[in-house]
Amino acid sequence: MRHKSLGERFSVDIGRADGGRSFVRVNDTVTGLSRTQVGLEGEPDDVITRRLASQIIAESSSPVIVDKIFMVDFCRDGGSYSLCFYATDKEWYEFFVPIKWNGETTIGYEMPKLYFRSVNDGNMIRNFTWEEAQQFVSPLSLDNSRFDELVAVCQNEGCVSG
Repeated sequence: MRHKSLGERFSVDIGRADGGRSFVRVNDTVTGLSRTQVGLEGEPDDVITRRLASQIIAESSSPVIVDKIFMVDFCRDGGSYSLCFYATDKEWYEFFVPIKWNGETTIGYEMPKLYFRSVNDGNMIRNFTWEEAQQFVSPLSLDNSRFDELVAVCQNEGCVSG
């Protein structure tokens, strides 16, 4: 069995199960929780590891607290907003506000979601109501026009202004 880590928070054990599939155990050094899974045939170890880590975070009662924002941007999908940050647990997360479409017309924004690492990994750990999103972004500050736009979207509960 190989031992590795996922950031500073998680220790990971990787082995092989019957049929050569990956066997992955992820241990959270913060909460003591762990998850184990045998992957699907051909599923990469790192995909399983991130999925298990996101499940542990979603289950734990430890809140994700922003330590340092490292990116805020307007996505090329037509206008979703992305706020990427390091949390106090030394992991990075993405607060994502997806654009809402009606056919080919944008009509506002869907309620925000929080992902472990990237939205592209698909490891969502939390859905926000608009009120929760407002509480999440209100203590944050950044001298960045995209950040200001993201905060306005949350304050306007996803309605497109103007």
